[in-house]
Amino acid sequence: APLPATATDGPVHLDVYIDGGSVEVFAADGLRTITQLQFPPSSVGRIDGFATDGVAELVSLTVTPII
Repeated sequence: APLPATATDGPVHLDVYIDGGSVEVFAADGLRTITQLQFPPSSVGRIDGFATDGVAELVSLTVTPII
């Protein structure tokens, strides 16, 4: 679901958790969440992002291994 207009007036903080079988995204401090089960082949070694009907810019990225 889209974020309310007041939540998108500027940068939107995303927390993204990825493991071997799922991707979880928390937007705007949990105002919106999404969980997707994914089972990619083991040969996949990258993550892609895109914007629809707009522009997105990745400002910073922190990778923390899940143990």
